[in-house]
Amino acid sequence: MLHAKNIHKAFGGVKALQGVTLTIQPKCITALIGPNGAGKTTLFDIINGLIAPDTGELFLEKENMTRLPSHIRAQRGISRTWQAVRLFKHLTMFDHLRMAENNEDTNILKNIFLFSKKQTHTCHPEVRGNAQHCRASKDHYELVLQKFGIDRSPQTLVSHLSYGQRKLLQLAMVSLQPHKILLLDEPVAGVNQVVQAHIENVLLKLKDEGETICIIEHDMEFVQKIADHTIVMDAGRVLMEGSPREVLKDKMVLEAYLGE
Repeated sequence: MLHAKNIHKAFGGVKALQGVTLTIQPKCITALIGPNGAGKTTLFDIINGLIAPDTGELFLEKENMTRLPSHIRAQRGISRTWQAVRLFKHLTMFDHLRMAENNEDTNILKNIFLFSKKQTHTCHPEVRGNAQHCRASKDHYELVLQKFGIDRSPQTLVSHLSYGQRKLLQLAMVSLQPHKILLLDEPVAGVNQVVQAHIENVLLKLKDEGETICIIEHDMEFVQKIADHTIVMDAGRVLMEGSPREVLKDKMVLEAYLGE
């Protein structure tokens, strides 16, 4: 599905990635783990095109993505969440889900402008006259929110959501974007056990539906519950790969990651 080949990246004198080669297999959940500073987020940034590698190549289904800008990679099917939730607090969940599903980044300013004019319609102006369309859209997003464990109206402003609900909304958004692979940066960081259980169930359901998912995660109990394959990084290199049970028993992993 996704293959990184001999990726190097340095920031000044700091070698963040040193010859990383790995493959994310389709239709499974891969966990990318390692201590802080191992290079995990840098690798995600390179995969989705936020930064460029110094050397090396990146392929998605045999297409070379190495020099493509981030918005083109998104169009090709790389969909990503961030450790810090990135949402517009003055827009509704409906606005966010609609933009994600239709890949309408160009309409963000339009949405903000409409909100500032106190437009409270649940549909955009071009479909406002079609009541049946609006109702169908609202019903559709209500089902999406239910699937992701958010028991709120689609018209709820993001500013009225808890942190855990914002995490769930972010996950719903990336799953709605046309995609081939989901990159999830610490999906359960900072959430309570109830929200974590929702996220666990959602990710396992998405995998059952044939999704390809790669997560960065520090919660090893969570990794053992959901991951099919685990890639351990340390000091910008791939230390080892295997099932969660295998890698967490490895002496090198315990020394590098758990400090034992």
